[in-house]
Amino acid sequence: MKKYVEAKRLRPYKTCALMMDLRGRSVRTSKFTNPTGASYCVGDKVEIRTDGFEIDSTKEEIQINYFDLPPIMREGDLIILGDNG
Repeated sequence: MKKYVEAKRLRPYKTCALMMDLRGRSVRTSKFTNPTGASYCVGDKVEIRTDGFEIDSTKEEIQINYFDLPPIMREGDLIILGDNG
């Protein structure tokens, strides 16, 4: 992760892929306001935030518990979400 952050700092306008292999459910979302969660299609845009994990997530805004994500991401970066449950 340290090398990725350094590469992004040195080349802020270059695209660099990052794949995080996490054990289990290491990155969690807060509870959704809609009890069935949210569905997305390819190309949908959503804001991912870390400023209030106790705040319910919505279709437009997802609260996550991974506080180190914002410093390494830029607006418009692609994040692929999956639910293997």
